[in-house]
Amino acid sequence: MEKSLVTGLAIGGIFIFILGGGLGIVYQKQQILPSSQQPLTQPTVQQNSTLVRILSSTAVAPIVAYGSVTEINGKDITLNSGKSKLTISTNQNAKIYLPVVQNNVGTKSPAVALLGKFEDIKVGDNLNITLKVSKDGTIGGEIISILSSVVK
Repeated sequence: MEKSLVTGLAIGGIFIFILGGGLGIVYQKQQILPSSQQPLTQPTVQQNSTLVRILSSTAVAPIVAYGSVTEINGKDITLNSGKSKLTISTNQNAKIYLPVVQNNVGTKSPAVALLGKFEDIKVGDNLNITLKVSKDGTIGGEIISILSSVVK
């Protein structure tokens, strides 16, 4: 009888110890998240105006979005790049460049990129869209390069 009581208490103690350790680990993970897992918060108005001022500066290189066209709605283009989708509003005066063609194959003439029209962009095309942040904080596509085009 005494031996079974000691065994029961030992097993109960081990169980409580393991349960406490597991709960401690769960509690710690909830308290300390790595910075990549911290919940995102909206920037304050002051932070936002500072970001817009910096990103709209001519000293900042434009941002380039890349992906395959999944939808065209007016002047808005939706790109898919892996698991991520992005809809970009293009500027009225955006330049469209068609796929580069080799000029005079076999010679030392440079390749030529031809200007196109917005209507040249088709669903399935692979694009690079150069984005620019304006002074009011809006983001627009300024240069659209069709890297490869679907044949229809």
